[in-house]
Amino acid sequence: MAPKKTQTQSLKGKLEKFNAELEKIQEQKRALNQKEKEYEAKINALQAEYIIALMAESGKSFDEFENFAFNNSNQVNSSEEVGEGHVQNY
Repeated sequence: MAPKKTQTQSLKGKLEKFNAELEKIQEQKRALNQKEKEYEAKINALQAEYIIALMAESGKSFDEFENFAFNNSNQVNSSEEVGEGHVQNY
């Protein structure tokens, strides 16, 4: 009977080891998800700063950019539907 007990103890040990490894992986996954969210927020903030810098360098007014955005939003939406995105030079 000793071999069966040794086998169950071995299997129990393996099970505990895999459960511990799974917990580590899940914690790493949570940490990576958090890091991903932080990077997305940083990218969004930098994109906003970049757009503001482009606006400042262009010499155009806020109203001109607003009109540009609203007038071209329909063109962007329709081109996305057919898969042909194109930005014109203004």
